[in-house]
Amino acid sequence: IANVIVPYPQEVTEQEYAALQPRNFIDHEVLRKLRQLNLPPSPIAGDSEFLRRVYLDTVGCLPSIEETQAFLNDEDPNKRDALIERLLASPEFVDYWTYRWSDILLVNGAKLRPLAVEAFYRWIHQQVEAGTPWDVFVRDILTAKGSSIENGATNFFANHQTPEEMTENASQAFL
Repeated sequence: IANVIVPYPQEVTEQEYAALQPRNFIDHEVLRKLRQLNLPPSPIAGDSEFLRRVYLDTVGCLPSIEETQAFLNDEDPNKRDALIERLLASPEFVDYWTYRWSDILLVNGAKLRPLAVEAFYRWIHQQVEAGTPWDVFVRDILTAKGSSIENGATNFFANHQTPEEMTENASQAFL
């Protein structure tokens, strides 16, 4: 296995990197990768663009007019962080990401019985709601045992009848 990095040939000044003030470990990692690839940071999104993006990415819909006006009129310098925390704690976040994971994991009635679909969907919903870490979520699916009705995660195996199908779907879903 090789890890090849090919930096872009353009010159990026230290001033361009200094304009991005890292606020958390993700920002530090992004900045490190940008430096490694010789890429300049993108400009910081304005409030209206940020609002649209964060709503679509976290809860899958646009904010209401009232939510938009309230956010744009808010003078708090930490309003973005507060909004992210509020959206991540919302039932809409849980519902949206349950739906997304159900789609990725092919939770439908094509190969699963209705009770199995319900059990798998309910299991995913519980994991998202509990904030189950990614590695635990994946491990629990790939090592699931028991009844497909009592342990919804076992339906990953019921959904994929051959080792090739399981491997292909696991690779596409989790890598």
